[in-house]
Amino acid sequence: MLNLPREVLEILNKIKAANFKAYCVGGSIRDLLLGKETHDFDFATNATPNQIKHIFRNYFILTIGEKYGTITVQYNENFYEITTFRKETIYEDYRRPKMVEFTDDLYTDLSRRDFTINAFAYNQEEGLIDYFNGLEDLHKKIIRCVGDPMKRFNEDALRIIRAIRFAISLGFMIDDKTLEAMKKLKNNLQYISIERLRNEFFKILLYLNYESWIKYKEYFVVFLPQLTQIQDDEYLFKVYENLEQDPLVRLAFLFAKSKINAIEVMTSLKCSRKEIKIVTTITNYLNIQMANSKPFIKRIIRKVPIEIFDKVLNIHLVIAKVNRDIMYEQIVNDCKKLLNEIITNNEPYSFKDLAITGNDLLEMGLEEGTIIYKILNQCLQIVIDNPNLNNKEYLVSYVKDIFLQLEKE
Repeated sequence: MLNLPREVLEILNKIKAANFKAYCVGGSIRDLLLGKETHDFDFATNATPNQIKHIFRNYFILTIGEKYGTITVQYNENFYEITTFRKETIYEDYRRPKMVEFTDDLYTDLSRRDFTINAFAYNQEEGLIDYFNGLEDLHKKIIRCVGDPMKRFNEDALRIIRAIRFAISLGFMIDDKTLEAMKKLKNNLQYISIERLRNEFFKILLYLNYESWIKYKEYFVVFLPQLTQIQDDEYLFKVYENLEQDPLVRLAFLFAKSKINAIEVMTSLKCSRKEIKIVTTITNYLNIQMANSKPFIKRIIRKVPIEIFDKVLNIHLVIAKVNRDIMYEQIVNDCKKLLNEIITNNEPYSFKDLAITGNDLLEMGLEEGTIIYKILNQCLQIVIDNPNLNNKEYLVSYVKDIFLQLEKE
């Protein structure tokens, strides 16, 4: 018997108490069978969306997926999708059914799912329901389509990338017939929205290694042709595999080492401005040799958010370790210590840290404009090199000297 969370059991029991069938289905059951912790539980039932809305009438619900038979229920702090058993008819755009028909048959519902390891159903009364030998595939570590793989991938081409994601993240092999269909239909990926592809691809980046890159890159370049610029370099992926599991960090490293235009690719993936900024900033600073001095660090973090610069340092550290460059590894570690000291001691490194402000300069008789910026910048350069000079009396005196020189000129 699988150990389902209390509130998941309560949802199943509420539907059952209304005289309907209900099961946990899909990836949550797969993960439990693999001994993995999971919080993402989905439900399938023979109750219609209207009947589910009535059963959970006292709860907050979302009906955005009702057209496809899905009602989302907020239970305690969590949201759960409850979907009516369905059979899908004609698909359009290689990604979604043109319409769905509800059914009372669990087998019919499970037979439309993508892979055997995702086609499980479970409740406490009936136990594990495995119509398509998914449990055997789990034990053999195989990704196999439910039914005809050509049909499954023609229905939704995103399943091609999902197969790769499951294979890489779980360490599974893809069944020969499934892989053959993937190869034949890979160009259908161009019809899938880039947002859906990006979400799957970012998950893949967390587990990608040299072997899986060689094996599956032909699929990635269908929707990201710029990736052809990445060399099949075992050393490159040795570094990559040791980076933190952050898709933006890993992409930035690949872009920097392959001279790929980060802005172009991130924009084509329809990433947010924040994501684009993170990747481009990391990329720009990855080819700069680090120096273990506070003025050097301060001049960087004046322009770059500290959390991003810390990611840059972490990448440099991995590169040094892979290269067994003990000297550079020490330099980068020193940089991390100095960065921490700058933060802890509130040492000045930006205009906001200066003891003198633009208003102070205006009160001294300077006119608004670029001259204010230039003088503040000169003051900042002084206190970056000599933090003890960051006091208003000294800086006012310094500015007056400059001002006098300007008047003479």
